[in-house]
Amino acid sequence: QQRLSYGPKTRELEQRIAALHNVKHAVFMASGTCALQVGLESMKEIHDWPDDGEVIIPATTFIATMSAVIHAGLRPVLCDVEADTFGMDSARIREHVTDKTVAVLPVHLLGRACKLGDIMRVTRGGTGERYIPTAEDCCESVGVGIDVVAGRIMVGEQAAFAAISTYVCHHLSTGVGGAVLTNNDELATICRSLIQHGRDPSYLSLDDDSPETVDAKYRFVRWGHSYRGSELQAALGLAGVKCIDGWKSLRRRVEKQLNERLRGLPLLTLPSFHKGDSPLFYPFVAAGGCEDLVRHFEQQGIETRPMMPLLNQSPVIDYIRDDFHREKVAMTQAYWRK
Repeated sequence: QQRLSYGPKTRELEQRIAALHNVKHAVFMASGTCALQVGLESMKEIHDWPDDGEVIIPATTFIATMSAVIHAGLRPVLCDVEADTFGMDSARIREHVTDKTVAVLPVHLLGRACKLGDIMRVTRGGTGERYIPTAEDCCESVGVGIDVVAGRIMVGEQAAFAAISTYVCHHLSTGVGGAVLTNNDELATICRSLIQHGRDPSYLSLDDDSPETVDAKYRFVRWGHSYRGSELQAALGLAGVKCIDGWKSLRRRVEKQLNERLRGLPLLTLPSFHKGDSPLFYPFVAAGGCEDLVRHFEQQGIETRPMMPLLNQSPVIDYIRDDFHREKVAMTQAYWRK
C-alpha cells in the first residue's frame, strides 16, 4: 500500500495490543512517554483536574514517568517502593494522599508486575477512603500478567488508562512507539485528538474522508501535540506480536540460568520474577555499590549498567528543590492571610 499515515496496519496493531491486554482500546502513538502524557491530559480534561493536581508515582522509576506528569501540567509526588519488585509500596500511599491527589500511577518495572492488588485496595476506597483513579505505567512490561484470586489479569487491564512502550529494547518493538490502553471510549477519543494537534475527532484519518467531514479536516477543538505513529512502525509491531510469547519463554529461560549460576554469590541480591512476568533486564542489587562490578562485566563484554533509582538526576533534584520552595512560600502566604 502507498500509505504511511494512520491506516490498516496501525488499526490491526492497535487491535492486537488491546486484545493482548484484555482492554477495549489501544491508541498507537510516537512513544510510551507520549502515551503517559496524553493519557494524563485526557483524564485531566474528563475529570477537570486542576493544574496543581497531584499524581503519586514510585520514587524508583524511569525519568519519563515523572516528566510525563509534569508535562501534563500536574504535580508528581514520590512514594517509596518495595525492595523485591521496585514497585510502589502500597502501605506508604496513604502518607502522600492529600485533597489535591487526583491519581496514583504505579509502574511495572523491568518486566515485573508490581503488587497492583494491594495498591488498588487503597485507591479504590475499600477501607473507607475516597476513590482515587489509578493509571499504570506498563512501558517496560508489555504482555505481563498478574496472578489474582480469580485467575490472572494483564497489566493495564483494570486501570483508568495504561501506557505501554514499543521502544527498540522493549518486549514488543516498533523501533520507537507506544500506546494508551483503556476501556473508556471517551478517553480513547480524546487521546486520538491530542496526538493530532487537538483535531476534531470526527476527522482523525484519511478513512474519515467524506463530504460531511470536509469542514472538520482542519478544525481543532483542544490544544494538542504531533505524537502520531506511522504505518511503517505498525508493520514492525505486527511482526513482533506474533513472536511475543516465544520471546517471553526465552527471557524466562535466560533468567533461570542466571539465577542458577549466580545463586550463592556473596553480597548479591538476585531478582524474583513471578509466573506472569517477562524479564526485560536482569536486575540485581550489589551490597556496597556496583561500580566495580559493572566495570568488570563491561571488560568481559557483558553489557550492564547501574540503573536505580533513576530519579536521582539533576532535573529531578532541581524540580523537588523548587517545588519545596514553592510549597514553603504558599504556606507562609496562607499563614499571613489568616
